[in-house]
Amino acid sequence: MWASHYIKLFFIYFAIIFILNSGFVIFADPYNIFGSPNFKSINNLKFRYQTYERVNKIYQIRRFQPNTIILGSSVTDVGLKPQSVNRLAGKTFNLSFAGGGIQEAQLAFRFAAENAPIETVVLGLEIFNFRMADDSQLVQFEGRVSGGLWATAKDIARHTISIDALYDAIYTIYANLAGNPTTHDASGRYTGFEPGAVPRTPREPMGVDVAEAAYAAFAALCREARERQIDLQMFVSPLHHNFVLKREQLDAWLVRIDTIAGAHGFQIRRFTDAQLQLRDGTAFLDATHFRPDVGDRILSALFADSARRPSRSSGR
Repeated sequence: MWASHYIKLFFIYFAIIFILNSGFVIFADPYNIFGSPNFKSINNLKFRYQTYERVNKIYQIRRFQPNTIILGSSVTDVGLKPQSVNRLAGKTFNLSFAGGGIQEAQLAFRFAAENAPIETVVLGLEIFNFRMADDSQLVQFEGRVSGGLWATAKDIARHTISIDALYDAIYTIYANLAGNPTTHDASGRYTGFEPGAVPRTPREPMGVDVAEAAYAAFAALCREARERQIDLQMFVSPLHHNFVLKREQLDAWLVRIDTIAGAHGFQIRRFTDAQLQLRDGTAFLDATHFRPDVGDRILSALFADSARRPSRSSGR
């Protein structure tokens, strides 16, 4: 009798702890999964965004409902401001990921197109995007965007009832109360990037292993954009002129992506230093990341000759 009573109390105790822990994490919502009400200086800023942006952004985009998304790696995450696109192509969200490749971009594009009124996509391309993706990370990301019940349940459990989730929830409240800055703004852009070294002299030419799976993902993205009648604005992200890639390999990559894009009726823009005034080293944060004012020039050039159709949201 005493044993059964003890076991009952044991389960009741842990049920209460579980409910309190989950409720607190849901209230703080450190990963933007639940869309909990935001209270200024309490939980409105999220401080684990940089580590969990592949969670934050995917769950957030359903609530944000943009007309335009920005895709790419940390280069576009840092250099392209959604606020600069808003006036050109409607409500914009930066769906770029640090270290993100074209395979992730293709999955993110499909998810966004199926869950938001996407009319325009801005895609920054680098040869680095076309390296083979990390299999475990890609599988996990694919499960998240597929919307499968089991994958969603695992995601919510992992980011709700774990010790890490409780710690991040506590830190979210603490950092809000303390007025600490966060790394991302509400439109998904990475604002906490710290400048690195801008090369003063030319480096040794660098080679990049390009994967066929990445070209296939790029072709799928272009095809889906054409089928969905989404305006796909693409450009090759500029590098500092002292950051050198192997010419033969780079030329082969440029020809290949131009051919794929052209087969689906799209054009990839490339900008000269003169067009973007990139010779000044202050235009770059480091060898591969350009400053947002350079990004503004890129965006203006991309949309300069594009006849903008009215946003679907403007007719509501």
